[in-house]
Amino acid sequence: MNALNSWRRLLAVRDQSRLLTSIIGLFVVGYLGLSFWLFYYALSFIAKFPGLGAVLTERLLFVLFAFLFGLLLLSNLVIGYTNLFRNRETTFLLTLPISTQSLFNWKFIESTLLASWAFLFLIAPLLAAFGLVRGLPWHFYALTLVLIGLFILLPGILGAWLALLVGRFLDRRLFQVTLLASAVALLALVAFWWKANPATDELLDKRTLEA
Repeated sequence: MNALNSWRRLLAVRDQSRLLTSIIGLFVVGYLGLSFWLFYYALSFIAKFPGLGAVLTERLLFVLFAFLFGLLLLSNLVIGYTNLFRNRETTFLLTLPISTQSLFNWKFIESTLLASWAFLFLIAPLLAAFGLVRGLPWHFYALTLVLIGLFILLPGILGAWLALLVGRFLDRRLFQVTLLASAVALLALVAFWWKANPATDELLDKRTLEA
């Protein structure tokens, strides 16, 4: 419902101000074009390294997608929890003769779309540039659309499940204490690991600096 209202507001803005709509469209097209050029230039530069370019590109993509998966999961968790448990519209819809399963399904779709649109804007020019640099055939892009849809769906499902879990136990004192203690323990572990790995001569590469 919120996504539908946002779309209606965009249509209203378009009807009221053609100039504003044109400027927004120009910025979107400019972002896509500029980001595609930057990604294409960077991937072309990496591909020039003999024997290392392809491997380095794949590893960077693996790390990027792992990082984006974590961000998508966190985004789906926050938006899903807000839509399901901290939303006046949801509270109102629960009073209507609508099944909770249908309401949850629509809220799940809405949360997934809201959490993923920025990911699509970021990843679309990158994958287009990657396919162009590698000279991949047309079916790479068709298969990429399917895989990206599955990649968006997985953190959406996990985020919705975690949102239900958090909504059920968040008000309990024991859960709050456990969550806070886990966060402190994780920060302490990261700090300990960071200090336990001092910089070595190989990492600093003093010989290269001296040369």
